[in-house]
Amino acid sequence: MSRNPNRVYDRRTKSTSDTWLTPPEITKALGTFELDPASPISPPWNIAKRHYTEEDDGLAQKWTDRVWLNPPYGHQIEKWMKKMVEHGNGIALVGCRTETRWFHDWVWNAADAVFFLKGRLRFYRADGTQDGTAAFPSCLVAYGRQNVEALRRSGLEGHLVEMGKDFGRVQNNRLRGFGFRGRMTSREHSHFFRKRNIQRAAKAMNNHQGGRE
Repeated sequence: MSRNPNRVYDRRTKSTSDTWLTPPEITKALGTFELDPASPISPPWNIAKRHYTEEDDGLAQKWTDRVWLNPPYGHQIEKWMKKMVEHGNGIALVGCRTETRWFHDWVWNAADAVFFLKGRLRFYRADGTQDGTAAFPSCLVAYGRQNVEALRRSGLEGHLVEMGKDFGRVQNNRLRGFGFRGRMTSREHSHFFRKRNIQRAAKAMNNHQGGRE
């Protein structure tokens, strides 16, 4: 992810840097990517065969083939995730902002799977040096079945949640105590989490993932 002066970014760590690079072991475990549309201008390593930087305006470009997306983490993230959904083939690395509107719209209601990474990542700076531990947990979001399988085979530590599979088990076994009966559709799931107690729902999801780290 690279900085654009017209955008607002979250601070992923206590550092003042605005460029946060994906730990290379993450993408290495997921196979070859054809395109990185949100690349820094001069990355210390290449994540994909082709890349767009802020100078190219990756949002305005045509995305093709398998995409790796580590988007800007500010208010523009919704546009990047919407474009990923429309493209339908790739993996995105995002913060676990499970209560936000963009996460509901472009992850819960649109992705094929989410891989919740164990612990918190240490991102890299533009010069290739590693920063401190991120201020929040991260997850990998898959669009397209081949990318779900890539997450399953990755060997990364964490928990894979497939939409329509694990969700059914969570809904039936964990959420009934919150007043819902039966199996939720993705639309009902979104409505439920917006209207009910977010903290209690997050706790149920955490229990499903194997407990607090």
